[in-house]
Amino acid sequence: MSIRSIKGKTFKEVEETYGSSSSPIVRRFDELVETQVTKVESLPPVIAIDEYKGDTKEGKYQLIIADGVTKQPLDILPNCYKNAIKHYLQKHGAKVEIVIMDMRPAFKAAVQNR
Repeated sequence: MSIRSIKGKTFKEVEETYGSSSSPIVRRFDELVETQVTKVESLPPVIAIDEYKGDTKEGKYQLIIADGVTKQPLDILPNCYKNAIKHYLQKHGAKVEIVIMDMRPAFKAAVQNR
């Protein structure tokens, strides 16, 4: 079930396929993520940032940060607020020289004022 839950399009799809409730599927997914995700200590010189709709308790939109060269996802912030982005970049972005982004005001302000 663990491999299928990762490759499934949604938790709902896996729930229907296996006749299970979503709670154990989400728990298993969270356990697997913990073993696969590495903490970001330092961002590379080129990053790309963008928001996506996730509807969490932290906000309606989250922020994904990717390596601007390899396009590999690096981290996800729980919201897209200027202060959250600015704080994250101050903590992990010492090597960042280029940020690929749209001109969303929060992005622009966070990047300019880090």
